[in-house]
Amino acid sequence: LESRTAWLDAVTFSATGSNLVKQGINLVDERISYPFQFDGGITARLFPGTGGLNGVTVSARVIKTDTPDPTMALGIEFDIAGSIHARGGMHGGNPSVGAGLDYKSMRFDYALVDRDLGGLHMFSLSTFFGQSVDEKRRQRVEEREAEFAALMSEKVSGRNQDIINDLVDRGR
Repeated sequence: LESRTAWLDAVTFSATGSNLVKQGINLVDERISYPFQFDGGITARLFPGTGGLNGVTVSARVIKTDTPDPTMALGIEFDIAGSIHARGGMHGGNPSVGAGLDYKSMRFDYALVDRDLGGLHMFSLSTFFGQSVDEKRRQRVEEREAEFAALMSEKVSGRNQDIINDLVDRGR
């Protein structure tokens, strides 16, 4: 959903179900089945383009498996000048923090996640090439609009020329 308010940019809902049908495999004398999982979430992008921020993204997620209690995850990310990303959150009661840096088509990302056996440092370096899906969609829309505008201009010019020719003939 997209919003046109000054403080809300977009809201995204998601729901995923895994292993809804109890599939499994027989191992010697025991049948092992994959656990059921449901994952639902909501993400909101707030305050687009205000005060040096490109936006604040807030998200919440619930993960339910065969275990009795669901796992909750909450997070917030600040996008500063489109190049610096700072975030923090909680997943199942464990805190996490991270930061990312974008430069042209490169992204470096660091996260510190508290897991059952202690802190885990994660680093990633990624790159992309070509146009994004949003850019390709926008370009297709612009091309369609340009084709439509050219067709309408041609039709209007043809009709105007017919009217002018008719008026000239009547005037003679």
